[in-house]
Amino acid sequence: MGHDLLRGDIVAAANDNLFLLVLTPILVLWGLWFLWRKRRGAAPRPPWRAAAVVTGLAIVWGVVRNLPNFPFVPGG
Repeated sequence: MGHDLLRGDIVAAANDNLFLLVLTPILVLWGLWFLWRKRRGAAPRPPWRAAAVVTGLAIVWGVVRNLPNFPFVPGG
């Protein structure tokens, strides 16, 4: 996916790993938001449930996409 992004081929990168392609900008923005809150002096409350859900989804996706016969298309 990284090689495809460096070449500017978004479609090939999405074909490689759409979940990671969508999740990366969201996580970067989330981290910047925490840093911004910290610099303003507000105690950033980490959303533990959201972090647990994102981590769980990433683990499940990592396992499922590496199973044999993924993406489970019939006759393929």
